[in-house]
Amino acid sequence: MKRPLVVLSLAWVLGYFVHGWCRLPAMAYLLAALAALVGGGWAYYQWRKGVFITLLLVGVCLSGGRIAWVEGHSPSALSPLIGASAESSRSLPVVGKVTSLPECDGDRLLFVLDVERLRVGGKWQHLPQREPVQVTVALSDPSQWRRATQIKPQQTVAMPLTFQRPPLPRNPGAFDYREYLARRGIHWLAEGKSLSDFRLLAVAKYHPLYWMGGVRNWASETVKQIYPEQTSGVMRGILLGERKAVPERIEQDYATLGIIHVLSISGLHVSVLLAVGYWGLKRLGMTREKAAGLVMALLPLYVILTGMGAPVIRAALTAGMVLLATLLRRQQDVLSFLALSFLLQCGWNPHVLEEAGFQLTYAITAALVIGTGSLGDALPLPWAWARQALAGMLIAQGVSLPFALVHFHEYSLLSGVANLLFVPIVSLVVTPLGMGSVLLAAVWETGARAVAEMVTLCLYIVDGGVGVLAQMTPLHRLWQTPPGWWLVAYALASWYLFAAWCGAFRFHSGAHRVYGWICWIGLLFIAASMKIGSDATRITFLDVGQGDCAVVEAKSGQVIVIDGGGRDVRDGEASFDAGKQVVVPFLKFRGINQIDTLVMTHGDLDHIGGVKAIVERIPVKRVVRNSSPIQSPMEREVMTAIRRRGILVQVPRLHRWERLGEGVNWQFYHPGISTRHERNEDSLVFLLTVDGVRFLFTGDAGSPTEDQLLRQLRLPDIHLLKVAHHGSRSGTQSKWLEVLKPEHAVISAGKRNRYGHPAPEVIRRLQKERIHIWRTDLQGAIQVEVQTGRLRIASVLKDGG
Repeated sequence: MKRPLVVLSLAWVLGYFVHGWCRLPAMAYLLAALAALVGGGWAYYQWRKGVFITLLLVGVCLSGGRIAWVEGHSPSALSPLIGASAESSRSLPVVGKVTSLPECDGDRLLFVLDVERLRVGGKWQHLPQREPVQVTVALSDPSQWRRATQIKPQQTVAMPLTFQRPPLPRNPGAFDYREYLARRGIHWLAEGKSLSDFRLLAVAKYHPLYWMGGVRNWASETVKQIYPEQTSGVMRGILLGERKAVPERIEQDYATLGIIHVLSISGLHVSVLLAVGYWGLKRLGMTREKAAGLVMALLPLYVILTGMGAPVIRAALTAGMVLLATLLRRQQDVLSFLALSFLLQCGWNPHVLEEAGFQLTYAITAALVIGTGSLGDALPLPWAWARQALAGMLIAQGVSLPFALVHFHEYSLLSGVANLLFVPIVSLVVTPLGMGSVLLAAVWETGARAVAEMVTLCLYIVDGGVGVLAQMTPLHRLWQTPPGWWLVAYALASWYLFAAWCGAFRFHSGAHRVYGWICWIGLLFIAASMKIGSDATRITFLDVGQGDCAVVEAKSGQVIVIDGGGRDVRDGEASFDAGKQVVVPFLKFRGINQIDTLVMTHGDLDHIGGVKAIVERIPVKRVVRNSSPIQSPMEREVMTAIRRRGILVQVPRLHRWERLGEGVNWQFYHPGISTRHERNEDSLVFLLTVDGVRFLFTGDAGSPTEDQLLRQLRLPDIHLLKVAHHGSRSGTQSKWLEVLKPEHAVISAGKRNRYGHPAPEVIRRLQKERIHIWRTDLQGAIQVEVQTGRLRIASVLKDGG
């Protein structure tokens, strides 16, 4: 058998799905693997056959067994020691070793600490083995910032820390931070109040991680000195992996076009380093084998210098295997060495198979190895380099598309163009020259600045082009996660199209190419038109912290967003933007490419702070707001963003029904032409009906508005009340509830918010009327479905989070 490692790799992937289905213990998989080996050995002895099926079965069993073993042997040793203390938020003295490169994020310092011992109940408790925790320390003044730069890997430190569990996702489709950390063996978050409590106990000065940390700090400061402020952040991201230094606008534009990988250390940068080093050493007269060996030896230093991130380690291991193939003169068997690196990583941490970056790296690399040559030869271009470049781009785009839909719910139709135009400039010009400028700065700063100017010019050209393409919003589509059958059909259609272009069909090859394109494009149209649960109208009350946002998805396709959550601004920058961090990701998850109506109930920050991020990413047809004049800089900023995009702004007419979609109508009750200009009491109050089910939205309206509506109108019984002002005591009176008679009440409030919302007396009033209470602070997002007049409600968190 030619490539047994490739078969084992495919079997490992299959074993992952088998374990997810049957959940057997590790011993059962081991016995099954032994049985497969015995049976396969006997079959080979008797008939010289069965190697493939034996490898496949053994690989499946080894994969399932390894995953089962890891799941059964990865409990946290810290949990029994700090469980009760974590609940009471008490600080515990801790001693441990810094194992990651510390990173400053705004006014916080982040690093991973391997805990060796901690003091609980007056006694020091030693862990059986060191356990990593993700540490966050507040930086309160410039002196602490300076001290933070002195913290390096392999330092043993002591400090008091408060522990808590990583949060669960609180909204549909949200990033699962707890699962992300668990895949890295981290089960606890720890917070330090100040670096003044930080004590250095020991330093491993001769450890590579320690002195490479100093080199990294020097390189970062050098980039700041030789590059202008506008581009130094981008260059630190490209060269050193400091993603947080990249300006937010640039990062968003690159992400929209699907080329965000060029702004951080990834396989692309490792490939450039490998290619430049390998080419340079060969030019100096080295043989291919010696050049490959030397570059291979330098890879670990580069990994340490760039922060030892998972993508860098993965890319370095993959590149190292390619170099090993060259060193052993096995260039024709690169696929087997790629499979070996795959098996090594999966064997070390089987959960790495769940990560999007890991999947993309190996799927694209394997596809490029298999198909670039054949497809390049078949393309009708006169230049060999152009054929190979175009073939590589087409294969990479085709393979990455389903992964982008499943993991990111976003794929730009201009991604291929952006990759073809800009990635070569960044990878072949900006990255090597950027590395050269930093190295040159050590001996000749003037020359380094000259090189930096050339790099800056290239970056200006690339950023300008990326910015132009990123503004073509209709071509940047959001997609719902496609079902399994679509993924299988896409894989088959892509293989058929590839085979047709490479001449696999002797007869009617032109017709096969046409059929391949029809199948492939047809599947894209199917994916673009998919809607999950389109036979029901969905209303999702998102957990945006201490704020408000609800998304209505009519079964006929119309989308209404009610408020956009808040924004927390510190030192002129948004540390939390509900629109960017919660609402837009949810809209991506749902595959929503257009908002038909965006309602701003009133101008408070916690209701409209996130609207700017929403309108900048998702096209909006119209905005509905009250007639109150703009009263704050934040409201003015939001309205400027709305007007810049030419969005229609309307003030609703009261007491008139408007049809929004099939079975969905609304009627506004309040306010009229405002004379008070008091924000909360000027909130829009409206009744939304869905197939006869009635919802009342009240913004932040308080008792004066409730009294006015009770005097002026005959309000109907309702099925669900959106409780005003996060459950504040200023509203939701008993007589209001007695008239409305709601069956359910939704309260949107931040977890452990400083206002004490919802007020205990409001909870008591709701309970007195036997109203079912749903709270985002305890239950996360609240999901409502209405189908044929029946109401179903569920929360994201089942146990209070």
